[in-house]
Amino acid sequence: MIGPENNWGEERHLPRNHSCKELVEILEKLFHNLHNLKEIKVSQVQFNLTVNIVAATPPLAESASSGDATFTQGQAGSFTLAQITGGKPPYSVAVDPTSQGQLPSGVSASIDADNNLVLAGTTSDDPETGVAVLLDVTDSDGASVAKVEANVRKVNAPPPGHTEQ
Repeated sequence: MIGPENNWGEERHLPRNHSCKELVEILEKLFHNLHNLKEIKVSQVQFNLTVNIVAATPPLAESASSGDATFTQGQAGSFTLAQITGGKPPYSVAVDPTSQGQLPSGVSASIDADNNLVLAGTTSDDPETGVAVLLDVTDSDGASVAKVEANVRKVNAPPPGHTEQ
């Protein structure tokens, strides 16, 4: 046993969640203290070290938008806007409070099983020119991706009996 004047005689537990650098510093101090002792009597040495290395989570990001989302009045539609990566799933999406445009009534934004940002629904609104809607994607840790811009257009449904030429 190491002499009591160094206070190493009793069992010591280190706090958890030390960085590798901190653990090296602690071990260096222990070996320095052992080296400076004139007489060392060791009856038993027990040393447990568990190191968990956790990979850093990549930052939350979105792929480039794939164009305009065009919804036909009265018809169901779905449009994949971008793929969301990084961060900590699950993700949520909402219209940004500063967005000048809003999603048409009946159309909502969501994240699908493949982490795609999707606009889907059936709008009954009258058509209007394209509107830019800013969408915020947030991960479960509260990190937000840069605002995703969705260019949403609504068009009139063709008259009954009309066929495309």
